[in-house]
Amino acid sequence: MTDGPAPHRRLAIAGVFDIANYGDQLFPLIAIHRLASQGVEVEAVAPAGRLRLRPDARTPRDLTWLMTTEEEIHAVLIGGGNILYNLRVDYAADARIGESHFGQGQHTGLWLGAALAAAMRDIPFGFNAPGIPYPFSRPVARDVLKPVLDAADIAAVRDEASAVLARAAEAQVHVVPDTAIDIADMWPRHSLDPALGAFAARSGWSGAPHVAVHLRAGPDEGGHIREVARELDRFCTDHALEAVIIAIGDDLGDGQTAVALRSAMTVRTHLLDGSATLREVAAAIAQARLYLGGSLHGYITAAAYGVPGVITTTRPHRKFGGFLEWMERPEDLARSWSLACEKGAAHLQAGLRPQVPPRLRAGLDQHWQAVAGMLRSPTRRAPERAALLRALTARAAAQGGMAWLLQPFLRPAAGGGTP
Repeated sequence: MTDGPAPHRRLAIAGVFDIANYGDQLFPLIAIHRLASQGVEVEAVAPAGRLRLRPDARTPRDLTWLMTTEEEIHAVLIGGGNILYNLRVDYAADARIGESHFGQGQHTGLWLGAALAAAMRDIPFGFNAPGIPYPFSRPVARDVLKPVLDAADIAAVRDEASAVLARAAEAQVHVVPDTAIDIADMWPRHSLDPALGAFAARSGWSGAPHVAVHLRAGPDEGGHIREVARELDRFCTDHALEAVIIAIGDDLGDGQTAVALRSAMTVRTHLLDGSATLREVAAAIAQARLYLGGSLHGYITAAAYGVPGVITTTRPHRKFGGFLEWMERPEDLARSWSLACEKGAAHLQAGLRPQVPPRLRAGLDQHWQAVAGMLRSPTRRAPERAALLRALTARAAAQGGMAWLLQPFLRPAAGGGTP
């Protein structure tokens, strides 16, 4: 039995939506698309106060707003992306750190802070198929990760490798595909024509056949960039293709790398930098003959629109293999650009048009049904949310002492007097 229907509910989705990264900024839009028919309003939430947004991205609220606002929120969804860290890290380490209450604990503060905000409000929360990139230490897994996952209405991660790390904490999780694969349902190919026209007008692209390219490289990898340029020059010449070089993650250095790659190439190239809209990036990939690159969400976009692709990276993270398993295409991974071009040539010769497997679509349908279900049954895991608050408060007090717990009430208010 449920607590009744939930028309016009309001859900907050929390993630790193405040950095100029194409994939991360798709997640709130996908949630809006999927939940609109359920009468659910979606509010994006991100850790820091200063925003780096693509022009058509959803503007997020600060995570502190989620914790303190008196506005009505009915549920919280956390992710996706590789955000379940137990380390004090921020892969976009920049000036935003000083503006975040979480300091160097950006990702930990994000998923744990969002779960705590939901527990304090006594509203359901769930995980929107994020990834767990590294193992948790045993104490943190036992005392933090497990209580959070036990209290979640939806404990979903996006690949089996992440599930193994969560299960090491004796937490029950299930695997759901990366939700960005819904992009072609959200933005059908024909709906991207205006974005494609805007890109063409700005870049001088004439509509000629092209390969969509993404390269992630450090500022000290000039030799590698020049070698990639030579491989792509040969590939584009052999297949009569132009190259559209896309800076998927500007905050991750992709903009500088894209400019350097373009300068090193001799064939006709076009650049989509961090100022491009999400729709322009999607359109450039959807219209390509082939995608070659190190961005998972570049490959996911290509797959969604039936464009063949090869994930090309010298650092094969677990997330790549996880999504390729969902696509039933493990062969679409190359650890060198020469092999990527070889695989890409085979795709073109075969006329490959990849299809999203039915089990992947079914997994996403079940996931979004579960999201709607937690809104309809808000009290189902109320005891576990209360247990989570008790467990984390006790752990924090044990480590920080009672002074930590009482300090906000004992500190004099600004300007004198008592709080």
